[in-house]
Amino acid sequence: MTTNTNTRYFDLHAEISGFFQRPRQLACKGKPTYVGFLAVRPHPQDPAKVAYTYFDLKVLCPEALKQIQTITDQVGSGKQVAARILISDLYIDPYDFLNPETKQVEKRTLVKGRLIKMLSPIELSNKRDALDVLTRLGGIAVRGAGYLNDVRDLGNRTVSTINAMHGEPELDGQKMKWAQTRFSLAVPAEIKPYIDFLRTGVMNQQSVFVSFKAENFFIDSFQIKKGVRAGETIHFLNGGLTKLSMASVAGERVDFAKILNTASGTTETQPEMTESMAPDAEQQDVHDEGEYLPAAA
Repeated sequence: MTTNTNTRYFDLHAEISGFFQRPRQLACKGKPTYVGFLAVRPHPQDPAKVAYTYFDLKVLCPEALKQIQTITDQVGSGKQVAARILISDLYIDPYDFLNPETKQVEKRTLVKGRLIKMLSPIELSNKRDALDVLTRLGGIAVRGAGYLNDVRDLGNRTVSTINAMHGEPELDGQKMKWAQTRFSLAVPAEIKPYIDFLRTGVMNQQSVFVSFKAENFFIDSFQIKKGVRAGETIHFLNGGLTKLSMASVAGERVDFAKILNTASGTTETQPEMTESMAPDAEQQDVHDEGEYLPAAA
């Protein structure tokens, strides 16, 4: 997250590896360039396979813009064009798709964002070897900051919901509001003591702000079953939490070292954390009303 004298800008960045698809330039003012990107991630059941998350990206990176004609030509000739890239301000975009076979309109979703940096040279091949790209260049890695909105125990798993903030705020009446992208993240054992501590703040409807890293997400959804929002479909990015680097509850920074010492009975210390830059508590998207059932992954 970066700041200036007038407002705060929240970064939501992801490093992704995969294959360029559908480079195109829109016939409108400014002629922005867009490109599809099929990102690879580990398959959740079979380590010998890969899974994919599709992105539609506005190209802002000068290096990528210089190579877009090469990418377009190679993709058009049937080549596989692979790279690792950095994207920002990712969000889920629902849209209607007219299925040419069934002639029915289907509800679909994709992840949109901005391509801001090439992290590796482009690689050309005649055959898509997704497992090789995943092994050499890595999967999906995201970092951001936002509000911890919910913590749930699902069987032997703990899942945390984080509303990650990104971009510059817009003035809504007298309040500043940021765009948010919802993440549902499985909590590993080494981070669970911190999440369990922060859970109390969430249950007490306090503002719980975190800086986090996560990995290998895909689009998922659930439908709210009860309350005034019954029937509403909520889309989110489903992945794994890998790190909490900062947290604050009601504006007060949390001392992670004390939490770890309490949980383990040791005197181990953690690296120093930055001060909280959380915006006002009103920015938190509080618990959804009613019960809901997650969709299948």
